[in-house]
Amino acid sequence: ELLEDLEEVLLKREQRVPLQYLMGECEFMGFDFSVDERVLIPRQDTETLVETVLKIKLPENPKILDLCSGSGCIAVSLALNIKNADVTAVEISDKAAEYIKKNAELNNTDLNIVKDDVLSEKTAEIFSGIDAIVCNPPYLTADDMKSLQKEVTFEPETALFGGKDGLDFYRSITKLWKDCLKSGGILAYEIGMGQEDAVMKILEENNFINIEMTEDLSGIIRVVRGEKI
Repeated sequence: ELLEDLEEVLLKREQRVPLQYLMGECEFMGFDFSVDERVLIPRQDTETLVETVLKIKLPENPKILDLCSGSGCIAVSLALNIKNADVTAVEISDKAAEYIKKNAELNNTDLNIVKDDVLSEKTAEIFSGIDAIVCNPPYLTADDMKSLQKEVTFEPETALFGGKDGLDFYRSITKLWKDCLKSGGILAYEIGMGQEDAVMKILEENNFINIEMTEDLSGIIRVVRGEKI
C-alpha cells in the first residue's frame, strides 16, 4: 500500500504538481502550514514582508490587517510573533478561508477571519484605527502569466494575476484602505521584481510618507512600505 501511494505521488510530481501540494504542508517563518491547490504556496520571499513588519515599532496591542490572506501564513506568523496583537485576515475565497482557520488552529493562535472582497469599499469601511496593514496581493503581469513555471500553473490564478501591468491591487487597496489606518499607521506590500518605483509612486500619490524598501535574501527589492500622515 505504501509503494502504491509513493508511485501515485511520484507520478503527480512527474507531472510537475508542486511538492508542497503533494505533501499537503510547507514551512514558513519556522512554522508549519497546511496547503493544497486552493491556496498559494507560502514562499521564503514573503518572509521578508513579515520580518519587515516585526522590525517596526508598533504600539501595544496593535491592530493588524492581512489583506489577500490566502493560506494565512502572514497573519498567523504576525500573531505568533507580536505579543497581544489583534490580527484580522481578510480573504474573498471561502476555500482559502478554510485554510486560514485550519492553519491558525494548527499553530495554536487566534485570528479574526473576514471572508470578503478587499477591492470593495464596503469591506474597507468595516475597519478603523488600524496600526498596520500588510498585503501580498496578486502582482503578476499579463506577460508573466504566459510564461509561468509549470509548478506555478497549479496554483490559483486569482492569487497570481494582478492585471495587465500587475499593479491593479496596489492601486485599489492603497486608495480604499488608507483611511482605515491611524495616523502613523503602516501599509506594507510584498512586490514583484522591478515594481518598486511604481508602488512607491502609488503610495506617494496617496499621501504616504517615510516610504522605504526592503530587499529579500536574493538582494531583490521585495517590500515597499509607507506611513500614513
